[in-house]
Amino acid sequence: MRKIFQDNLTGIYNEEYIEERFEQEIIRANRYKKELSALLFEIDYGYFVKDRNLKAEADYAILKQFGKVILKVRRDVDLAGRVAGNLFMLILPETSVDDAAKAAERLRSETENYHFIGVSGEKDTKVAVNVGVVSYPKNGKTPRELMSEAKEALKEARERGGNKVVVRVNK
Repeated sequence: MRKIFQDNLTGIYNEEYIEERFEQEIIRANRYKKELSALLFEIDYGYFVKDRNLKAEADYAILKQFGKVILKVRRDVDLAGRVAGNLFMLILPETSVDDAAKAAERLRSETENYHFIGVSGEKDTKVAVNVGVVSYPKNGKTPRELMSEAKEALKEARERGGNKVVVRVNK
């Protein structure tokens, strides 16, 4: 990964690069008639810790560690990027929606069981993730259509109480 495309905090791709690659991967999937799936996910700071504002206290420390969690669960061919703030994307080339759902569950489980270290050195800080799963061409044929569907799935995961994976089967 070239440094110019790297998010300095998390060590994964930055927003500009991941959006560019998402478009390229959709073009490639269309050309070769292959499936493509994507995960849109966010850190849920309040799922486990309800009595304090964890996001304000440990945001940067957790984001830095979360990049390592993402890199641990992704395959070498997958593209991981930070889209904005605590919003991330994982692009899964040549991956069915069923396999993407399994990858999303691995990410959710790994995050839930990871022992983050907070700003003050506090161990065992826990966070969760909400994940939306979409697939090309079932959920859309452009990056914009897929992102819209992924955002809806992510919103649904939040509304179901958090720490959930929601798969958009079709429109």
